[in-house]
Formats: sequence, structure tokens, C-alpha cells
Amino acid sequence: MKGQWIGKYKGQDGVDGKLIINIDKVGSQFKGTAFRYTDDETLNSVAYFSTNNINSEKEITADIFPVHPRTGYQLRWEDIGIPDFKINSYSRTSEIKFKIIGNELYLDATLDKDFNLTSILTRPSDKNNSKIHGEEMTWHEFKSYISSLSNSKY
Repeated sequence: MKGQWIGKYKGQDGVDGKLIINIDKVGSQFKGTAFRYTDDETLNSVAYFSTNNINSEKEITADIFPVHPRTGYQLRWEDIGIPDFKINSYSRTSEIKFKIIGNELYLDATLDKDFNLTSILTRPSDKNNSKIHGEEMTWHEFKSYISSLSNSKY
């Protein structure tokens, strides 16, 4: 994996939020996924992209898909009319310029509905400990634990 960058973005008209971008080196190109979480009640999204080489400065087009506001699952565009969404229109693509310098990813994106966002994201250090504290258990203990979880929460 080339890296994961996490941070906030600034959008036009005060529409701000959080970004998580994962980039993998696959052969002679990069492939990535970007998750966009808005600070307001608008639709969150996931975008997929790939590059034609592994240069650290790129201009690319990413395909964007909606994410259900309650489940967090990616949706099909034909599902966008469900009542959970508080939007009138949404972008299906984004023109993205990004540059990786050290542990920072500089991002400028223009969505096809004339919405722009910018961000400087930081890659967490490889030396950082996980924020998720695991618990050692046997396979049998793990299966028992999973079986005890409520179906309504997952």
C-alpha cells in the first residue's frame, strides 16, 4: 500500500467534512478509494480512481458513488431517490489534482456540479499504535463472542 491519508476538507459555501484516501501501488499504477463524509446532512460518498503511472503528482477523474446515510453501504445511482437523502442533485465524477510530498497529500477536486473542495491530508506514521485495542482470544472464544452480538446493531 502506498498509504492512507486522513483529514478534513474545505468546500465552497461552507460545506466541509472529512476525507479518508487509500492508495495502493498495483503494478505500474496507483489505484485508490476516497471516502467523503460531510459535516452536514448531505450525502456521503465513495470514489474510485486509478492512474496510468506511479508519479506522485497526478490529474485524474474519479467515479463517485453514493453512500447510504444510515447503513454506510455504497448504493447504486438508481437508489438515490429514497427519502433518506436531503439533496437535489449529486456529482457522479470528480476531476482531481493531487500531489504527494512526504507524508502529506495535497488535493484539489472539482465535482461535475461545479463544487470545489481542497485539502491537505496527513498520512499517519507507521510507528503510531492502533487506536483499536484488540483482545486476545481463542477461535472458540471469538465465535462465542460474535454469536452474542445483537443482530439489530450490525
